[in-house]
Amino acid sequence: MKQTVDTLLGNLDQKVRAYDQRVNYHADIHVGGCNFEFLVNDIPVLQHFGNANGTIQTSAPINTAILQPGPQQYKLILYPPAGQEARGLSENIETEITIEALRFREGGTDRVYPDTAIITPMKKINAAGDSIFADAGKPVAVYQGSFTARVPYQLQGWHNSQDLRKTDSSRLAAEVVAFYQQTAEEIGQGQLDKLAGSLEKSETEIAQALFYGKAEAADFLHTFYASYGRPDLHVQPLEHYKMCIYGDGKLVTLQRTDVKGKTPLWAKYKEGDTPKYFAYTLYLHKPQGSNRLEVIR
Repeated sequence: MKQTVDTLLGNLDQKVRAYDQRVNYHADIHVGGCNFEFLVNDIPVLQHFGNANGTIQTSAPINTAILQPGPQQYKLILYPPAGQEARGLSENIETEITIEALRFREGGTDRVYPDTAIITPMKKINAAGDSIFADAGKPVAVYQGSFTARVPYQLQGWHNSQDLRKTDSSRLAAEVVAFYQQTAEEIGQGQLDKLAGSLEKSETEIAQALFYGKAEAADFLHTFYASYGRPDLHVQPLEHYKMCIYGDGKLVTLQRTDVKGKTPLWAKYKEGDTPKYFAYTLYLHKPQGSNRLEVIR
């Protein structure tokens, strides 16, 4: 079994092309006073549905949502904090997102291209003369547009995959749930060879998109064994979920209905007396000419 895993998922760095031209795009995200989703090419890059009293300041990698160079679409969706939906969006919301083109190297990081500000602070002056969030009071706000990414690769991904919006939704949901249940069984039974086979295409593309070197490839393999191969994993029942379609209709996933934005596929374990868990997010697609769902992210 280990030999199969190492053959499929070991040394992913050896499949990476154009390493010397590598550029890792990140979204530098500053959002405060609300819950939000940020998507690139209609794929969630970062979601926050927790305590919205503070500010989220982070740099999120986005290359795995970019299949080829050229224009890329983005969307920022703002929501009121949980329990405050009736009030609408706050006057104190802060929003600022910049796209960075970075090259990581030993000892530092270089900026390959100038930063691109895609979301700037959106303010208006109210009747009292105060500067407030421009869309305050609305139940939701959506901002979208495009930026250019100059990545030195082209990935097949879901580019030519079937539009799942044209499939009967009940039948598709049954197929997706069956795929998740099968994956849950494989995790619970420690069938690492089957899991590696299911993930190989996706992880090979991710390795290219993130320009894995030897260290990153070794870290990934260690993480795979740690998150899928622990003998004390207790996979939890698949429940409280809904089907969600992304990627302009070409990707499908399951998300929890009781914990917004989270996957229903997860497993418990312990480190000493401390309870911990692994969560497994899957984005599935159907290649053209195929009737089978496959993992692609």
